[in-house]
Amino acid sequence: MQLTQDEVDLLTGRHYADPGDNEHWLAMREYADEHDLSEESHFRHMTTQMDMDSYLDYYASQIFYANNDWPHNNIDYFRKRVSYDSTAEPGHDGRWRWMMRDLDRSFNLSTQDDFDMIEWVTLKEDGRYGEEWPNLLLRNLLENDQFRISFINRIADLLNTTFQKDRLTSAIDKQKAIIGTEIENQVLRWQKQGSKQGWMAHSAGVNAMYRFVENREGHLREHVRKHFDIESDVNLTLDVSDPSGGYIAVHNTDIKSSTPGVENNPWPWSGSYFQDVPVTMKAKTWPGYTFSHWEIADSTAHEETITLPMYSDTSIKAVFQEDDKELFPEPVVLADTDFTFDYWPADTTSGHFPDHMAFVYMDEPEPHEYAGISGYTDGDYDLEDRTRINGLGNDGFAFINTSNPDGNPGYPGTRLGGALLALDTRTSDPVSVTFQAGTVRPNSRVYNLRLQYRLGDDGEFRDVTDGDGEPVEYLRNEEAGHNQTIGPVKLPEELMDKAYVQLLWRYYYSGTRLDADSGQRSKLNISKITVVTEEPDEDENGENGENGDNDDKNGQLPEKLTLKQNYPNPFNSQTNIAFELPDASHVMLQIFDVTGQLMMTLRQRSYEAGTHTVQFDPGNISSGVYIYRLQTDFGTEYKKMTILR
Repeated sequence: MQLTQDEVDLLTGRHYADPGDNEHWLAMREYADEHDLSEESHFRHMTTQMDMDSYLDYYASQIFYANNDWPHNNIDYFRKRVSYDSTAEPGHDGRWRWMMRDLDRSFNLSTQDDFDMIEWVTLKEDGRYGEEWPNLLLRNLLENDQFRISFINRIADLLNTTFQKDRLTSAIDKQKAIIGTEIENQVLRWQKQGSKQGWMAHSAGVNAMYRFVENREGHLREHVRKHFDIESDVNLTLDVSDPSGGYIAVHNTDIKSSTPGVENNPWPWSGSYFQDVPVTMKAKTWPGYTFSHWEIADSTAHEETITLPMYSDTSIKAVFQEDDKELFPEPVVLADTDFTFDYWPADTTSGHFPDHMAFVYMDEPEPHEYAGISGYTDGDYDLEDRTRINGLGNDGFAFINTSNPDGNPGYPGTRLGGALLALDTRTSDPVSVTFQAGTVRPNSRVYNLRLQYRLGDDGEFRDVTDGDGEPVEYLRNEEAGHNQTIGPVKLPEELMDKAYVQLLWRYYYSGTRLDADSGQRSKLNISKITVVTEEPDEDENGENGENGDNDDKNGQLPEKLTLKQNYPNPFNSQTNIAFELPDASHVMLQIFDVTGQLMMTLRQRSYEAGTHTVQFDPGNISSGVYIYRLQTDFGTEYKKMTILR
């Protein structure tokens, strides 16, 4: 839910407001200055005025970046103009939160990797202008034992995950591949660095960033130990009895594959913390399991949340056990069988669903991409008007929302949200999904279908993404009767080896209305769903058939850049475009008509060396001859293709 300008106090610098005002901020700062925040009651009041997690993440990140153009400068912070509400979603609870801004004096540009940011942000008078206000709030908060421990541990948590060297080096590699294709043009235009090699070697260039990533962690740990009088680092090793049963959170950091910097199969996981600074862990279960106990050396503990003093290197294991709770829908056990859905008749008894599936409605009208599930439908499947789900036989089922607020019995008006499928993924094989989606009637209000997932049966859904990191979805087509096969799509690694996960084919409103005189919504269908436990074909991995790896199974990489002839050719509804890269490169793959007019960009991203394949669905492009062009770091190639309607 977005905020409008009238709902926000947005401050910059010391306390300059636009929009809103600074009254709440000044009152909070006055309270912090006049009260001893080492006392629990006063610190607790501060937690109702500012989001401590936002503040800690903000400071820990700026400190790691070594940004010395802050905090006397480049600070933005905001709050929703409401009284504190502990039940509100983040950003809407009336507390102050912080935003990143202007980080160009970081990563060995202005400051070096050994710059002591802990000293910089705790100086009584700031290091740039000699004023007290930039560091005063943090200095006051650090008087509190609880905050000081959280401050130290948040730095450690991020160093152990988000700011890991390998992860940051990979991020620089990716940006270098993208930006590097334009550096020669940059040099010609602005006469800077003299060459692409100069861009790499310059003191403020890419190599300086690599050096920063290599050295920063060690220096920052030294600065933390020095400032807080800590003798040494200590190692924390975490393990779980069964990865399908649950995971462990260290403070606010979940040790699972969706957390940046955590491997797909992290157990046992190790992180470096600070001696005598207590670390808190919580055991979190996946659906189908319950927490049993902790194993710590020769002892056990049964509380889900536990704090260890960290006097020395420590190892701990969370033990989970299976739960007999019934889950709905009941999952298909992929270790026993693949899943197939290919038929749903209109005369199916109301309130029934396909095996292992359920149809859902959402908690808002015209539901968007991340609306929450409010309940399950129980209406008939042969209705002809109002909000409904229709059984289409071999074409599966179709969704359509209408403006009638009451809808049909079992179908709340304008709130249909999609189809759920429950899976038990405790199998040693990768899992891929293929489905067919189509447009029964386009209509004016554009709805789409997006594939999402969640672990368990509650909480928010996340997008399943293709090889480009884009959501896997079917976009409503202008032509009634259009159908498209999507997949095989390999499911995210974090869904593997779990007793219960849910996929959602979300039917959502895009926000686009094409006809001001008509408010009718798109009617879309889903059919021919298959979920299989085998490696997807290398040439079809991803929503558009992209090979995210390569076909070079014998270890032989291509010797040169090659753009292959599309196949089939000519074609009607879909074709494959393959290309070979001798080395990693940024790639742009585009379609042009014979006059040279750009029709669409299929890909614009970095690829590893190898053979890659992209599927192309021309949609409503008319019959004719077209050009497809591949641009890479090694050169550009063209070929022709023919569409026949």
